[in-house]
Amino acid sequence: MSRRLLRLCALALPAAMACSGVLAQDNSEADEIPPPLPLDDLTVRTIDFEGPRVYVQNNPGVQVYASDTLAFLGTLGAGRNIKMLPPVVDGGPVYVATSYFSRHTRGDRTDVLEYFDPDTLVLMGEIELPPRITVAQSQRPLFRASYDGRFAFLQNATPGTSVTVIDLEAKEVTLEIDTPGCWGIYPALTSVAFSTICSDGSFATYAFNADGTETVRTAGDEVFDVDEDALFIHGELVDGLYVFPSFTGNLYMMDLDGEMPELVGMFSVVEGIEGDWRPGGGQLTAYVPAYGVFYLLMHSDAREGSHKSRSEEIWAIDIEAQEVLSRTEISGLLTITGMEDSLFANNGETRELIRYVLDTRNGFAPVQAAVREAGISRQQLEVR
Repeated sequence: MSRRLLRLCALALPAAMACSGVLAQDNSEADEIPPPLPLDDLTVRTIDFEGPRVYVQNNPGVQVYASDTLAFLGTLGAGRNIKMLPPVVDGGPVYVATSYFSRHTRGDRTDVLEYFDPDTLVLMGEIELPPRITVAQSQRPLFRASYDGRFAFLQNATPGTSVTVIDLEAKEVTLEIDTPGCWGIYPALTSVAFSTICSDGSFATYAFNADGTETVRTAGDEVFDVDEDALFIHGELVDGLYVFPSFTGNLYMMDLDGEMPELVGMFSVVEGIEGDWRPGGGQLTAYVPAYGVFYLLMHSDAREGSHKSRSEEIWAIDIEAQEVLSRTEISGLLTITGMEDSLFANNGETRELIRYVLDTRNGFAPVQAAVREAGISRQQLEVR
């Protein structure tokens, strides 16, 4: 061994011994394990809000807000392909029809109807469904309840169309009805029945026996021209009639409470108005019963295929007088719904949830009263 190497080893040995001492000291300190942290006390809070609540279907769940300030109250978790039904009776559960896959986005599919406590948002139970829930954006006409709240009607598509009937009291599926060429569910107001829009321009009505296990179908006459004046599937209930806007700006008033679907009136909201104004959006109509005013999202320079466009204006309409009361410039809206004296909307441009009060001295024009960022755009919006 050379003298230079011996000299290097002599210099390195004290340093190594010093390092080993530090490491030993560090290991000694590491052996001193801190005491365990106290266990968290996990609890479920009850929503501290007594007024109506705003329910927004926003994958992967349903968000709940206070109707006055739009304060966030909680979220209902769910699977994929969600369809929402808010409480059908005061204090009743919130229903969510949803699909689960064994490999998240693929694999074996299970469809269930889940029901949640409205005050804690805790899952109360589930009802297994035929695995045929329509894979489509959640819209009100795809999941409805009977007039008495006992039965739920759920739209299916495979793509063949059918409706699953669920007894909400017995917590079981009672029937699946084939509805070939028809789409949407519009419950009768005084009996266990619903109507649906059919591809020949007519409506058909399905009436049930007391336990929801049998049905009778009645087909109506042609109501609208499917090529020249197609209807949006969003029908708004106004004083006992369903009001359907058409792609060209007509409003059709339908009586769907009898044995036979009946058209009782129709008028244009755009006749004589320049600018090629037409309805557009997702959930594009709302009704505010305290004032008897119907609201419709509108856009200008309409063309074939623009029926899903965001709003440029919102029009307040008196259905009985067949008159436009006011036009308010509000851009970006895709979804609206009404409460007793207020209007709520999702803005697809700003992704905000908005509450409007109505200016009774200015044609019931909407005036913004509350707003919050909610990350939502076109989804279903309900107030209960």
